[in-house]
Amino acid sequence: MIDSISVALEPYDRLLPLIDLIYPPEQNLSIDIRWVGQPTPHVHGRDRHERFLRDKEFDVAEIPLSSYLMYRQSRHDLVALPIFPRRMFSFSNIWVRTDSTASSWSDLRSGTVGVPAFHMALGVLARRDMRLAEGVEWRDITWASPIGNSSQITPHTAPLDTVDLHSALIDGEVDALALAHLPHDPEFMRSCRRLYGARAEHIERRILDDQGYVPIVHVLVARRTAVARHPELAQSLIAMFEEAGRITAARYNDPAWSLWFWGRQSVEMHRAANPSDLWAHGLDQNIRALRDFCDAATEQGMCSEVADLTELFE
Repeated sequence: MIDSISVALEPYDRLLPLIDLIYPPEQNLSIDIRWVGQPTPHVHGRDRHERFLRDKEFDVAEIPLSSYLMYRQSRHDLVALPIFPRRMFSFSNIWVRTDSTASSWSDLRSGTVGVPAFHMALGVLARRDMRLAEGVEWRDITWASPIGNSSQITPHTAPLDTVDLHSALIDGEVDALALAHLPHDPEFMRSCRRLYGARAEHIERRILDDQGYVPIVHVLVARRTAVARHPELAQSLIAMFEEAGRITAARYNDPAWSLWFWGRQSVEMHRAANPSDLWAHGLDQNIRALRDFCDAATEQGMCSEVADLTELFE
């Protein structure tokens, strides 16, 4: 009898071949992989995270690396797989009002920054990056979250009077926002701007050159019972994700594939600047990225020190 394994993830362009049920030709499993994409509209994956962490609705799911680290502090019924479907930099994702005079983290020292939740993975990166780039300590800033999402992990957190981060910024309740997803409201782009403007990409490219990786923010996590039933699950999924990436890259060889008319030109610029595979899966290829993230999460009070990273994946 073929066992069915549900895998819940975000339908990024690089994962669409998985949801299209395109498998590696050499794959020969006694498993029926059931890909569960996000419904539209959805709350930027939050429903997926909660349905998995709280209700164990899926066998495998994409969740924030920070959430997994916190979960593993007290429970071990979930195990990470060395598959990293979401990566991003922080500097492009810090926003202020258009009339703000701030242009760097240094200008926000002693201010208040709104975040969907203190422990969100992008927030972990931002608080690490502000020190590396400008010597600003994250404790010099108050981190405010909407009602219901505020956390007292640290005395440097605070609840907002509203559930709407955009309104909190416009009303002056916060001085900036760190956002992993932009609001759909067109007014957001009219009333807000990136803290670093066009400089953000230059800073992030320099970080990429120095670090050699794009920071990991999400990891694939499985129910331990599913891995016990199928010890080959991790390696099989890695092969599938890698094949999906190759298929996606090939699709962009068509100049008209992208929604954006100059999408192909952007692909060419990206490939020329980044000859290595920045989406590589597997533990060995991502040790430094994982170590840096875990150390930052520990320093920010979210988890105890992770001495051996392999423990997260076994």
